[in-house]
Amino acid sequence: GQDESKSKSPFAEYGRKIAEQSALLKEKFQKVLAIAATSLRNERFSLMIKEKRLRNGLNEDSKAPILIPEPEKEEKAIDVLQKPILSKQTAKLIEKITKKKHREELILSNKNLYDDDVIALAPPIKELKSLTILYLDNNKIGSEGAIALAPAIKELKSLTKLSLDDNKIGSEGAIALAPAIKELKSLTKLSLDDNKIGSEGAIA
Repeated sequence: GQDESKSKSPFAEYGRKIAEQSALLKEKFQKVLAIAATSLRNERFSLMIKEKRLRNGLNEDSKAPILIPEPEKEEKAIDVLQKPILSKQTAKLIEKITKKKHREELILSNKNLYDDDVIALAPPIKELKSLTILYLDNNKIGSEGAIALAPAIKELKSLTKLSLDDNKIGSEGAIALAPAIKELKSLTKLSLDDNKIGSEGAIA
């Protein structure tokens, strides 16, 4: 029995040493990673300082205190991402509408306008107090666009013809438009055909 234990002991000792070396290597590796991460953070911070100094017209070696701005809140970043980017066409239309506020007709048929476009166009349209004809047919305007358009239409007291045919306006959009349209005493022609207006919108 003793001979057997002696014959096994060198192997057991060898295994123990391997385990110890493995543990030491793991520990050293973790330390190296920690040092590398710290070094990287310090380098980034140093670059931020240099960039800030250069922006303020300071020498890199200047001792003047530098305030590092806090990162913007996540909500602000999300708002920026969600903010609609106007197409060139819509920007040009806004410019066109704004330049001639006393126009009597505004034909925006077949312009491939979406809700975001109409939301942007509504404020300048609201200022067209002399407008008698407004055509927005054959576009991609949904309920959101119609809801944004409603307050603008309400102010167009001289309007006689309004066309929103062949869009994607649903019941919510129609319900929002109804009170505004009722305010237009001069209106003689209203077209809302080929939309997605349900029974509630039709009643409104």
